[in-house]
Amino acid sequence: MLIGFGLINNFDYSSPSDSMKLGMESLFSNSGEYLTGAVIGIGSGDYLNLESSVDFEDSENIVVEGDLIPQAPCSSWPCNCGDEVTGSITMNSNLACTIDGLSVGASSVTIDCAGFSIIGDGDAFDSGIKNSPPPGSTWSDITIKNCVIKNFGTGINFMHSPNSTIWNNTLGHINLTEPNWGISFTNCSDANISNNIITNLTSTNIDSAFGMMYAEALGSGLSGSIIAHNNISRIYGVDNATPVALSIGDSGVLDLTGLEVVNNTITNLTCTSAAAGTICDIVGSIGVSIRSGINVNLTNNKISSVNTGLIVDQFGLRITGNLFSNGTYGIYTLNTGGTNTRFNHSWVENNTFDGLTQAFYLSTNIFNNTFINNNFTNSLQFAILDYSAYNNTLIYNNTMSEIKWEKINISTNVSLARNVSASVQSNLVGLVNDANTLKLNETAQITFKGLNNSVHQLFKDGIRCDNGDLCNITTDTGGLVVARVTSFSNYTTSEFNCGTSLVDASNTLVSDIVDCGSTGLSIGASNVVLDCAGYSIIGVQNSGSLGIINSAPPGSQFNNVTIKNCVIRGFEVGVTMSHSNNHTFLNNTIGHVDNIAAPATMIGIDFTNCSGINISNNKITNLSNALLAAGPIGIKLLDSVNGQIAGAIANNNISYIFGTDAIVPVGIQEGDVTKLLLTGLKISNNSIRNITCTSLAAGTACEFFQGGIGIAMTSGTNVSIANNTILNVGTGILPKLSYMKIVNNTISDSIYGIYARDIPGDQTVPFNSTWVEGNTFSGLTRAVYLLGPNFNNTFLNNNFSGSLAYAILDNGTNNNTLIYNNSEGEIKWEKTNLTMNVSIYTNVSVYVQSNKIGLVNDANTLKINDTAQLTFKGLNSTVHWLLKDGVRCDGGVLCNITTDTGGLVVAKVSSFSNYTTQEACGSTITTNTNLTAAVTGCTGNGIVIGANNIILDCAGYSIVGDGGSDDTGVINTGVYTNITVKNCVVRNFGAGIIFQHSPNGTVWNNTAGHANITGETGGGIAFYNSTQANISYNTITNFSADDTASPYGITFVENTGNVVNQSVIYNNNIYRVYGLNSFNPVGIIIGDNSILSLDRLRVENNTINNMNCTASVGGTACAVVGGVGIRITSGTNVNLTKNNLTHLGVGLIADRASLRITHNYFGILTTGIGTLNSSGQSTRMNHSWIENNTFDRATQGIKLQTHIYNNTLLNNNFSNSLQFAIYDNGSYNNTLIYNNTMSEIKWEKLNLSTNVSLARNVSAYVQSNKIGLVNDANTLKINETAQLTFKGLNSTTHQLLKDGVRCDNGNYCNITSDAGGIVVARVSSFSNYTTAAADNVSPIIFVQSPVGSSNGTLVILNITTDESATCYYKNTTINYTMMNVTSSVTTHQQNVTNLSVGNRRFDFLCNDSFGNEVTKTIYALITNVSAAFTNTTYINLTGNSTFKVNNTFGVNLTFNVSKTFANNFTVVAQEFNATPESTALSVTDYNISEYKYYTFSAPAVSDYINKVTVRVAYNETILTTNSITEANLKFYYYNPATAAWVEESVVSVNTVSNFIEANLTHLSTFVIAEQTAVAASSSDSSSSSSSSSSSGGTSSWGLCGDGNCNDGLTCAPDKETNEDGGACYKDCGLCAKVVSDEKESTSADEDTSASSVLEEGDVQLEKGKSNLAGQASGFVGSFVNLGWLWVTLAIVVLIGWMSSLAYHRKSLKGKR
Repeated sequence: MLIGFGLINNFDYSSPSDSMKLGMESLFSNSGEYLTGAVIGIGSGDYLNLESSVDFEDSENIVVEGDLIPQAPCSSWPCNCGDEVTGSITMNSNLACTIDGLSVGASSVTIDCAGFSIIGDGDAFDSGIKNSPPPGSTWSDITIKNCVIKNFGTGINFMHSPNSTIWNNTLGHINLTEPNWGISFTNCSDANISNNIITNLTSTNIDSAFGMMYAEALGSGLSGSIIAHNNISRIYGVDNATPVALSIGDSGVLDLTGLEVVNNTITNLTCTSAAAGTICDIVGSIGVSIRSGINVNLTNNKISSVNTGLIVDQFGLRITGNLFSNGTYGIYTLNTGGTNTRFNHSWVENNTFDGLTQAFYLSTNIFNNTFINNNFTNSLQFAILDYSAYNNTLIYNNTMSEIKWEKINISTNVSLARNVSASVQSNLVGLVNDANTLKLNETAQITFKGLNNSVHQLFKDGIRCDNGDLCNITTDTGGLVVARVTSFSNYTTSEFNCGTSLVDASNTLVSDIVDCGSTGLSIGASNVVLDCAGYSIIGVQNSGSLGIINSAPPGSQFNNVTIKNCVIRGFEVGVTMSHSNNHTFLNNTIGHVDNIAAPATMIGIDFTNCSGINISNNKITNLSNALLAAGPIGIKLLDSVNGQIAGAIANNNISYIFGTDAIVPVGIQEGDVTKLLLTGLKISNNSIRNITCTSLAAGTACEFFQGGIGIAMTSGTNVSIANNTILNVGTGILPKLSYMKIVNNTISDSIYGIYARDIPGDQTVPFNSTWVEGNTFSGLTRAVYLLGPNFNNTFLNNNFSGSLAYAILDNGTNNNTLIYNNSEGEIKWEKTNLTMNVSIYTNVSVYVQSNKIGLVNDANTLKINDTAQLTFKGLNSTVHWLLKDGVRCDGGVLCNITTDTGGLVVAKVSSFSNYTTQEACGSTITTNTNLTAAVTGCTGNGIVIGANNIILDCAGYSIVGDGGSDDTGVINTGVYTNITVKNCVVRNFGAGIIFQHSPNGTVWNNTAGHANITGETGGGIAFYNSTQANISYNTITNFSADDTASPYGITFVENTGNVVNQSVIYNNNIYRVYGLNSFNPVGIIIGDNSILSLDRLRVENNTINNMNCTASVGGTACAVVGGVGIRITSGTNVNLTKNNLTHLGVGLIADRASLRITHNYFGILTTGIGTLNSSGQSTRMNHSWIENNTFDRATQGIKLQTHIYNNTLLNNNFSNSLQFAIYDNGSYNNTLIYNNTMSEIKWEKLNLSTNVSLARNVSAYVQSNKIGLVNDANTLKINETAQLTFKGLNSTTHQLLKDGVRCDNGNYCNITSDAGGIVVARVSSFSNYTTAAADNVSPIIFVQSPVGSSNGTLVILNITTDESATCYYKNTTINYTMMNVTSSVTTHQQNVTNLSVGNRRFDFLCNDSFGNEVTKTIYALITNVSAAFTNTTYINLTGNSTFKVNNTFGVNLTFNVSKTFANNFTVVAQEFNATPESTALSVTDYNISEYKYYTFSAPAVSDYINKVTVRVAYNETILTTNSITEANLKFYYYNPATAAWVEESVVSVNTVSNFIEANLTHLSTFVIAEQTAVAASSSDSSSSSSSSSSSGGTSSWGLCGDGNCNDGLTCAPDKETNEDGGACYKDCGLCAKVVSDEKESTSADEDTSASSVLEEGDVQLEKGKSNLAGQASGFVGSFVNLGWLWVTLAIVVLIGWMSSLAYHRKSLKGKR
């Protein structure tokens, strides 16, 4: 018999069987809080089985699991499972339970889980959070929020808890197969259950799974609750245990009222099995079930993928705005026995039923429910299936109308939705024509709202029905019409009838008015608006019938009438108005279908003597009659004797008006030839087309006008016809009056465009004084036909195309005017005959352009290829010539300039081609001038500047001379300032452009050159003594020399006594300038060396090439120098930069001091920069700066003559030089420099001659800490003394190295300055120079290999150093030998072979380039013993942090080093079954029994070890086999220096988890062994026995250092903390540690579980052994000898507990 005590946590007296599932391994609590009871077990061995020793009344074994403590109050976190929460708490960790999670034990408690979880073990009878107040009590104002509750039978279970809130929780299960509920609320009023997620609930055949249950208890009277914004999904049921998302009420109680179920989402409820006849088979899964409740509202919920969305068995519900989709039933009603619980008197509105088999299923005895504006779509069988046998009401309505069925059966299966299949619109009520309407295509009540206050008629499909049996109006009052109908289609009403007189201010049709015999509607008052709203007024096509008439009695007027949006047809006249004012006729359609009986006039709109009219946006079409007396006419306006007509006809569409023979159809007819009182009418933007005659009998009007007339004007003044489109008529416009404007109309595809002629018998005012402008005439036989006394008309800028006979046919005898003009010029014909037939368009056949006026060369120009007046506008204010086809004509009889002033030239010409003007050669301009034509044929100067502040812009036109060498294209010699010449092409002059004494002059973007001049001196642009000049973007080419002077591109020189400054010559292109013998060509000439007063000139970005000599007699300039790019002989502060000089003799001739020559390109030439040796030192090139220029393919890059000094050549690039990059013939110092921000080479010497391709970092290296010169014999004079500067170095003392070898301590180089990171040195010759910081620190050696043991055949010595070094090695048999360098100068390797067995010593010696030396010694184990296990690991470490290496054979190494190793280093651990060392393990005076040997090797970090913790697991079985006692285990290491084994001092043995652990500061070969003293004398043994006996223990106390376990009071853990304890520290760790309820104390980073150190071959402890073994001395060992007193006490305690258990177990049966 064994007796033990256990610590029991979380004991739940409500679920004792759950709390008592306890195995023996759990008797000892991990929490160590307090002792709560005792258990007795009878068994054997190490395991007590309580399960077999206790039997209860129902013969069930009680198995106790988990911690056991009584249910306790909790008011702050943490709480335990089953605790009663009596104060508000916020969780900060998860809670896992095998019983209930938490219980609420008071009112006003908030449990905020803050997102943490409460997790059960899957017991269906447990609750995550519950609230069960004692009988007769309530706990109110409870809030549960932000919880994740899963794997409980019920997530949240509340009873009798008013004013409670369940918010933002997630509830569900993982693998629970029992019935389970999400939230259960019983008898809880004023609840708020919102924003929760409930998912993954499962039913069994025993019970249903409910997402949420909200029910009342008898007499509870629940009210005021809300269930909102919850998401319930994935609930699974089977057969009769159907899943339910939300269950409301108890059908046997009916005390629930005022519940709001709002905005919840329910989806994916599934029966996994549905056996025939079961609930799952009949209704399937259920979204919402309502069994009781009054005034329950279901609003805006979404229920999808559920078999039955809502199942109801209660009255007085409001079900609104919900979505039921993708299921079998939307709403399913039950027929229970009690009528008070049936579904009746409920309101179902605005719900959507989509994709359901039966959207609404009404069982029997369902009555007095109202279904309003619900939408049914995609129903497979029935939208509504009605078995009720009682009246229910179905309504579709809005503010405009309503359909109402109130009947016994409302079954239907159309996709029923408002204004989709059930139309309730303004004056339209209807039902879709579909056989599936079923019981809805029967008797119904329809209501029309918002009609006018009049008597109405009812129409079915447009046919009146209220006068028969189909429909019956029951109410017609106040704009409300109610009717009963017997079947369905579309129903409308009408309130206006034929002949109705409109007197109301506003009248709107709601239906058509049809079958009108005489009058449709009449206007009966002023200020009437008729809006037909698109409805029609239809006549029966009687002669004399009128669609709408203004019926004012004689002498009266009905004014201000608006008629809009009407369709009027079948009348002789659509609308007629007379003797009234201010009418608007807008957006109407007027037409006829068939012929109307004669006589008839057929007029669309007829206005007589009506002023202030607006006829806009109407459509008039299909007017025709073969029997007409007159007309037909689209729009007719007539004036009268005493009246005037004024107004607008705009944006109307008039088409298809047909006449015949004498009856001419007219689109718009205006005026009365006998009245002439119409004024100010505007006819604009109308479309008139297809006005035709069906017959054109000879001599009839139709033949006369060749068909219909678009617009006919017969009276009026100031009439405007604008922007109309007239197409496919006989005559487009018939003008029979004067002073009109006909503007911007398009007339096409007709016979006549404008037809102005005498009509026989018509004596009206002829067509005169009218302005015809901007019209387009296309595809006409005669576009403008002038016949008769038509005069003083002006035709301006009209476009004629495609005229078959004439564009203009002028048979008159009076003058008319034809003009084409714009802002640039004009042609004007003013003559009696303008007949022509060309397709004439501005700038197509008639040209009016800038300085160009012409007419196409075509014989059809006829009468306009005659005398005309030309006007050129916008010319320069100079004297002009007139040219015809480029030939001057103003000096003869062909043309005559009548005006030439202020840029306006007017001329008379007698015939046509193309006319232009040009400025006269030699003209002096005094104002800004823009050329509009070339100035050619100049025999002297081209243009002369005659005033200050002038801009001459040639606009790309040419100024052309005759080749005279003394002539200039543009000349300014009059001391005029601020002159600009630009965009000119100047050619065939001796000089292109000359400025003299002209400050602030600009010559920009011109081209100067010759075409075919030979043997003449030529120059492009010359500036003499002109300060602040700008010569830019010009092109100068094709000049040549004679035998008197050199040709030049640009000359810029000063005169005596004048200072020329601040000028620029920029981005010019100069090429192909040809010289001869002594007169070599020069691109740019700068300065006069006899004057020297030029200052601050910038010559930049110019391109100069191909300056060639056509002859070069020996000794001449052409032979010696050739063509020159730039020659400079005067000036100070002259900058030449970024110029491109190629294919020349000399790029730059410099004979002036203080120049800046930078960033230029000199290519393919003899000499890049040449210097002259002028007699006066002031004009030599000295003190100049030559920087960053490129010299490519030059015979001599830079040529320095004698007496050239103090010039600086900086960072110039020389490539492909044929003789010399620099040819230095001087005898004075110049400076050559290559530098950058990192370093510099500087030569300052008499001779800089060299011929290497000299370029920075190509042949001259100036890099970071590297300066050098290419190794080439052609370096010549620069491979000598130079100054080097290193920049950006560290602020330390430096040494100078040549080719890596220090030289500043010899004769090769000398550091002259070393401060602030800048080192300056003098060197005597070149290679590559670098610096190095003066170093007094020795390198550091890291040993990479050997690692581990070796058999001696091959040992690889591999070390690295932290800097470049030379390394040597030796062992005991050889002297130092240099090691091989591998991948870099910091990695050194040597292979050593054939070493004998033993720990072999190797010494390393490394020195750096500064002679600093370091040595290091290592030992390599050479053994012939094979390792049982080897593990190699590569790790990196951060200094003073730890890293653990786990090996596969039970060895863990935890490193802590003082240095960071970013690159992986190697750790090798090996296990041997026999010693790998050559020296056997032995300890004086002790017997040694070895367990295993180990080698640990990490040479790279050996010098930086803070501590290495070694833990080695041992096999207890092997120890036993080898008769080794755990308590006597020791750890020894082999010291190769002394060839002796040494015991490790800081060692502990864990006899529970079977490992030995040591803290090391070195790595070597180690062994685990038992150390036992050699047998002692009897007195020693007696003493030892006495000590052992007195200790009360089983282990001998022993002596300090004797290898036996000593008392912890006198044995400290290490030597450092036990300095006063003598040698006792040597015994530390030998005591078997007692494992109790607390975790074993080890280093902070170690895994303390036994499994982390027990590996293959070790014996795993039995479950619970560690606890029992650890407690042997603490509990069982202390009480085992206390006798039956303890047994009796234990039995008493156990019986008391069992009694309590039985009581609570009985109460458990009523829990669910």
